[in-house]
Amino acid sequence: MVMSCEVGEAMVAAAGLEQKKFDYFASISPMARRIMLERQKIREKYGPRWERLEPREQEEIIDNWMVEPQIRSRYNLHRNQKEETVSYPRLQLQTGQKVVHFGEELE
Repeated sequence: MVMSCEVGEAMVAAAGLEQKKFDYFASISPMARRIMLERQKIREKYGPRWERLEPREQEEIIDNWMVEPQIRSRYNLHRNQKEETVSYPRLQLQTGQKVVHFGEELE
């Protein structure tokens, strides 16, 4: 009986935390509110099964729900066409500083 109370309390605490997260992110901007509402729809659609999914799976489901396949493929195509340039920082200026060697004084 004690174990089921602890589980129930944990579920209530998790639900409260989810509501706090929703309230916080939804208050940032109208776009953030729309995103949070869509996320809530997804959670409701999956029901209790949502909590058992891995975070990576949850993110993938959210991405698939919110971004249409043709747009995703367009961005993937663009990402593949982009050529990566390798550059290393180099000193471009000659500072004119002299190297001083101690103990080699001129007489």
